[in-house]
Amino acid sequence: MTSMVFFITKLVLSIVQKGFLGLKKSYKFLVYLMHL
Repeated sequence: MTSMVFFITKLVLSIVQKGFLGLKKSYKFLVYLMHL
């Protein structure tokens, strides 16, 4: 039971981290486009 909760938490955290990194990349790309 506890290992299942730990696994789900780890999965959610990795998804959030990937989403955050993607947001940062798209934001940098937007800034780059604005400076063109």
